[in-house]
Amino acid sequence: MKKLLLAMALGAALAWLFDPEAGSKRRDSLRRKLNERGITGKGAPAAPGTPPPLVDDAPTLLTASR
Repeated sequence: MKKLLLAMALGAALAWLFDPEAGSKRRDSLRRKLNERGITGKGAPAAPGTPPPLVDDAPTLLTASR
């Protein structure tokens, strides 16, 4: 039973990560987060106090018209 749940969780994670529509953005975001934390060993972590880079897929704010 544990093996089945582990396999299902792994399959769901891979499907989420390799989604044809948004998977590339998710992988880039994950890669950036891992690099910032120094987990991947590639690149230098961001200096403290440096603002995070802009996110392209952030929702735009709607303003009320008068």
